[in-house]
Amino acid sequence: MFKNIVLIDDDQEIIDLLDEYLTNHNFNVLGFNNPLNALAAFNKKNNFDFIILDIMMPEMDGFQVLRK
Repeated sequence: MFKNIVLIDDDQEIIDLLDEYLTNHNFNVLGFNNPLNALAAFNKKNNFDFIILDIMMPEMDGFQVLRK
């Protein structure tokens, strides 16, 4: 079972809501409101089990994040 979840969304309220819900259900959550910061974290650490990714973001869309 996966325990480490990454949230990537440009809307901080959505990150906060999902973070609270998932943390209350014993998941480890790391949230990013900027996809470039998330990509930098992926380059440093690859122990994420599951990613919840917004597709429509201003800096880089979710499909571009997946390709990187």
